[in-house]
Amino acid sequence: MKALLAMLFAMTLAGQAIAGDCQLASSTCVDSTASKTISGIVVTLAQAGGCWEYQDTYTCIKPEAIDYCAALATAGCGQIGSTCSDTAFNGSCNTYTKTFQCGSDQGEPSNTLRLSNSYTLLTDAIDVRACSSYAQNARCRLAAHTCVDSTPCRRDASGATVCLAGVTPPEGGLNSTASCWRYQDDYSCIVDDPLDYCAAIKATEGCTLVTS
Repeated sequence: MKALLAMLFAMTLAGQAIAGDCQLASSTCVDSTASKTISGIVVTLAQAGGCWEYQDTYTCIKPEAIDYCAALATAGCGQIGSTCSDTAFNGSCNTYTKTFQCGSDQGEPSNTLRLSNSYTLLTDAIDVRACSSYAQNARCRLAAHTCVDSTPCRRDASGATVCLAGVTPPEGGLNSTASCWRYQDDYSCIVDDPLDYCAAIKATEGCTLVTS
């Protein structure tokens, strides 16, 4: 059984801001001294307009986005969704939330935040290759079919928790249609040169085959 891992990441755009992509966010007075002497003349704060020095803070758009999720695509993961989770003042997108499907856990690429995991069960079938030679042999018959592993839930190689049919999986887990993880099949086969366990008796003087 193989579970497909879907990883959800938030990607923040990065780049170098330019003046045309900035907007004044706040302007704070950082020098409100009551009065100052300028060229020998005392100037009051009111005469200076209420503040000697301002600190301006700008919100800027980063024009060249860096795709921090590229590592997932390079690893063979497929992007199955992309939504804008943060919009800039001019309507452009600051942060995208992208969803990827991966065959195995790829970890967290740098500058990304894993938001959640979800799993999809791709295959749910018994691997019968170990017994195929007996099953296809016309001289063999299945004598016993026994479940030897009925553990309620198991962790898949991708990290998904998969439970047998009828078992309630934990949060985020999956249910298989199988009722057993592993069976032991015993076959009874006709051999070409059977052993005669009665040969020693037949060879004993005085012994005669009565019936067979």
